[in-house]
Amino acid sequence: AVGALGKFLCLDAATGTKHWEHDLAEGFAAEIPQWGIACSPLIEGDLVIVQPGGKEGSVVAFDKTSGEVRWKAGSGPSGYSSAVAATVGGQRVIFAVTGEALLAIRPSDGTVTDSFKWDTQFNGNIATPLVVDDYVFISSAYQKGCALVRAEAKGDAVKLRQVYARLGRGFQNHHSSSVYKDRYLYGFDGMRDGARLKCVHFDTGKVKEDWEASDLGSGSGSVMLADQHLITQ
Repeated sequence: AVGALGKFLCLDAATGTKHWEHDLAEGFAAEIPQWGIACSPLIEGDLVIVQPGGKEGSVVAFDKTSGEVRWKAGSGPSGYSSAVAATVGGQRVIFAVTGEALLAIRPSDGTVTDSFKWDTQFNGNIATPLVVDDYVFISSAYQKGCALVRAEAKGDAVKLRQVYARLGRGFQNHHSSSVYKDRYLYGFDGMRDGARLKCVHFDTGKVKEDWEASDLGSGSGSVMLADQHLITQ
């Protein structure tokens, strides 16, 4: 578990006994972001991966049993997002959005094999990357927009190639990530009271004009996919 002030704890699930602890801000020369450290830990094999957003480790992997640091990747500030793992061309890869970029990281040693620039006002890259086959979708509010990149295995590296970037007026996820179904994305576009639930073409990032969720009114929320239903809150 990670707390807003950067305390990273491994606890016994049955008793609450603390096995190990790290201070992410102090340990990796990170400043506490305006709205706190907000990443969720990612388990990948024997690693647990978090995003301190420090100059001495933007993304860091620990041994999940001992708490020992296994590798550090990048030096960009935190973006409030959480890392995800996927397989591209037979290779495992960690995708992590910092406050400045989308990183493709080799989980075996922490090598950043490529990056895609994605700097947003207030470092507000909050939604997690959404991986579909060999494509990675990212979206941010604060007038940023959305982008789709193709991840391509090149030798022992994964490279990122832009498919599209819809900036300014493009689909903007603020706090919650979109969900994917049948080449469409469903998510909240915009911020606070002005946000609306929308359906967007995955391949273009453009809104599906004949799809309307007017009964919801406006306002931020979160969405999940359950079979053929969207559940919002």
